[in-house]
Amino acid sequence: MTKNELLDELQEFNIHHSSRLRSIENALKGIMGDVHILSCVKIADCVIYKWMVQREKILLKVFNRNIIDELRIYHEEWHEESAKICNISIAYDKKNSGVFNLVFGKKNIEITDGDKDMALLYLSNLKTLTIKIDKIFKKMIKRVNAMPSDMFKMEE
Repeated sequence: MTKNELLDELQEFNIHHSSRLRSIENALKGIMGDVHILSCVKIADCVIYKWMVQREKILLKVFNRNIIDELRIYHEEWHEESAKICNISIAYDKKNSGVFNLVFGKKNIEITDGDKDMALLYLSNLKTLTIKIDKIFKKMIKRVNAMPSDMFKMEE
């Protein structure tokens, strides 16, 4: 892995969860699609999680273990919070797609104020976690930029 390859990956992942956050936020505002279809990704299926596992050796060589652990923790928390929003969305969709609704033509059962408030609280938590994750990636990018290219020569 070269320095530039690692920088490219870090920059790509720096915006990954910000983009997913916008998708969730837009879905909650009714601007686009269902939340669970857009952003319900289990952590084991997340590209950042897979990348951290795949690149663990170089990440530990270049960065302090604490920063990697911090990123991992915030990333896991991010997925836990997004799963809560997804669960609310899935429950809402189930209410709207029940047999009685199909038979009797009832549509668009409103989401309860309590569920909406909970989703907005989880969204607020996601925003905070996204900021924390972005800060870590920016620190990582800054560190890689400051390092000599030969530091990245290693067998994978």
